[in-house]
Amino acid sequence: MKKIFTAIFAIFVMMASAQYDINLSTHKVMEDNWFKSVFQENIADIEGSPYYDSKFNPAKLVGTEEFLPVRYNILHDNLEFIRDEKIMVVPREELYKSFKFSHNGEQIDLINNTYYIKFHEGRNVSGYLKPTVKFQKFQRATSGYQEDKPAKFISTPPDFFVEINGQLTPVPKNQKEFISMFPQRKEQLQKYMKENRIKLNDKNDLNKILRFLNL
Repeated sequence: MKKIFTAIFAIFVMMASAQYDINLSTHKVMEDNWFKSVFQENIADIEGSPYYDSKFNPAKLVGTEEFLPVRYNILHDNLEFIRDEKIMVVPREELYKSFKFSHNGEQIDLINNTYYIKFHEGRNVSGYLKPTVKFQKFQRATSGYQEDKPAKFISTPPDFFVEINGQLTPVPKNQKEFISMFPQRKEQLQKYMKENRIKLNDKNDLNKILRFLNL
């Protein structure tokens, strides 16, 4: 299996490398070059980051023993990796749909052609989050009483999801709606959420409630 994967991966790398060389601006592989060409700014000069973590962290390709240094580009919703000192994009294919990071145990999954980060894995229900970031362009002051507004990436609160029976469902903001998703645990869930003051827009609180639901 490992030999087969290695061969397939080698082909994928060659294809990705060709895309990198030919279609750099189209595929937006090198984020800093892309920003410079589109916004006439170096990405290093922009406040904030378009990445979930700007570092390339080792991640295991789920189902294999292969590791790859990757990072998640929130703005463009893609996974980048380094190969031969070039930054390339992991193809959106079934073979490469799940990577588990070694440093924090989080897993990034490609679901319905969109990347989600799994922060809790359970036998009954799992938890996912979808990070979001916006890019604010440089804004020049229109009067002497104002200051220029620098270009920056603005992180916004993530969207949370639960996976039940293989289906990804947004976490409701209303607790009653959330509880209604688990009718067999209704009374227990009501008591637990009240006693622990659970907030459905908080990752740590969602981890607690998901652990409870998986007991």
